[in-house]
Amino acid sequence: LKSFLAWRKGEAAMITGDIRFFDTGSDKVLGFTRSKGDKTFTCLFNFDEKGVSVPLPKGAGNGPVFSWKGQTGAVNDN
Repeated sequence: LKSFLAWRKGEAAMITGDIRFFDTGSDKVLGFTRSKGDKTFTCLFNFDEKGVSVPLPKGAGNGPVFSWKGQTGAVNDN
């Protein structure tokens, strides 16, 4: 968590960027993008104990995946 917070602090889009929520198809997953300038980050928060697949907004692309409590994640641009 500390490394994520340190990374977030250095990314203006994650602090003051525009925020847009999108439909993840699950009431247990919160999804939104943060954008500022030429940077956009897609953020997903799974509040269930099980893994889940969710549709990403167009243009989400590939990027770093941070996990909480040892859970893993992956971004598949399908």
